[in-house]
Amino acid sequence: MIDLADCVVKFDCDDPFEDFAKDKLWKPWMDDVTFYCLNTMDAVKEYLEAGIQSVEYIAADTETTGLNVKKAKIVGFSFSYREKECAYVPLRHTTGLNVDHDEFLEYFRSVVPRTKWIWYNSKYDAEVLHFNGVFMKSGEHFKDAMLNVCLHDSNRAELNAGLKGASKNYLGRSMIAFKDVCPHANNDSEEADLFPTVDLKLATLYAGSDALNTLDLYNMFQYVEDSQKLIYDMETQLIDVVRDMERNGICIDVKYFKVLEKRIQGCIDRLSKDIFDLCDKKAGSFCLDSPKQVGKVFFEEMKIPNPYLTEKSGQYKTSGDVMEALADETGHPVLLKYKEYKKKQKLLSSYILPFVQDDN
Repeated sequence: MIDLADCVVKFDCDDPFEDFAKDKLWKPWMDDVTFYCLNTMDAVKEYLEAGIQSVEYIAADTETTGLNVKKAKIVGFSFSYREKECAYVPLRHTTGLNVDHDEFLEYFRSVVPRTKWIWYNSKYDAEVLHFNGVFMKSGEHFKDAMLNVCLHDSNRAELNAGLKGASKNYLGRSMIAFKDVCPHANNDSEEADLFPTVDLKLATLYAGSDALNTLDLYNMFQYVEDSQKLIYDMETQLIDVVRDMERNGICIDVKYFKVLEKRIQGCIDRLSKDIFDLCDKKAGSFCLDSPKQVGKVFFEEMKIPNPYLTEKSGQYKTSGDVMEALADETGHPVLLKYKEYKKKQKLLSSYILPFVQDDN
C-alpha cells in the first residue's frame, strides 16, 4: 500500500513559492482541496485503481507541449474522481521526479475500457492520446463535460464555454492562468513549450484544478444527458466523426465553393443596399459590421425600440441573438434585412471562405 498522504501538495512557511502562490495561484476555493502529485507508478496505480473500483467515472486532463495533436508531447495527466480531491502525474518535467512516460501510457491503455473518462473539450485530448497509441471512443470510453455545459446554456453569444470561463460562471471559481504559472510565456506556442519547466508543485495546482473543475461541471450538468437525450446522443457520436474528418481530411469541390462564394456575396451586396436605402443613408456611410455604428443608426436615429442595453457601456446590444429577437418581435423591415445580412455574412466567412482561401 502507498500512503498517498506522502504525496499531498501543501504550501508552508518554508516554501520558496509561498508569496508567489498567495498572490497569483492559491484561490480561496482551494483551501479545502487536497492536491496529490503522483510521481511513482505505484502511487498512480493505487490512486486510479481506487477510483475505478469505487466510482462510475473519472475526470481527466492532459498537459502537452502544443496544440498540434500530431506533434504535441504529453507532459502530464491530471485526474479527479472525489469531491475536493485531484491528482497530477508528471511525465516530462525537467525538475523533480517523473513517472516513466511509456510505462504510464502502457498502464493507461489497460484501464481505458474499465471505466468512463470525463474530459473537457475531449476532441483534443482524445486525439493527442490517439497519436500516442491510446485509442478511445466517444460514448463508449469517454464523455465530454463541455458538451453538457453547452447544452445547459446554448446561448453561445453569452456563454464562455471554455473550462476557465465555465468554472467562473457556474462554480464561482477563478482558475489559475498559465501566465501566473509560467510568467515568461508570451504566446500559446511558448506556453506549451515551457510547461515542462514548471515546478511540480505549481504544475500540480494548475493541472489538478483542471481535472477537479471538469468533474464538478460534469456532475452539475449531467442531467442534460436525460433531459436532452436526443441531441446529447447525436453530439456525442459526432465527436468521433469530426475527429476522423480532421485526421483523414475531406474532399472539397473548390470550384463549386467559388461559385457559391459569388452567389452569397451577391446576396450580401443586395441586402446591404436595401439596408442603406431603408435607413435613408448613402451606401458605406456607416459600417454594418460595427455594433456601435449599427446601434446608433437603428436605435437612436431611426428610433427603433430596443430594450436591451449592455450593463457596462450603456450601449445597445446588437449581438446576433438580440437582433434576431428584435426582428421577430417588431417585424421592422430594416431589422429583418439586417437579420438576413448577418446570416449570409456568417455563412460566407465561416463555411465558404475558409475552403476557397485554403484549397489544400
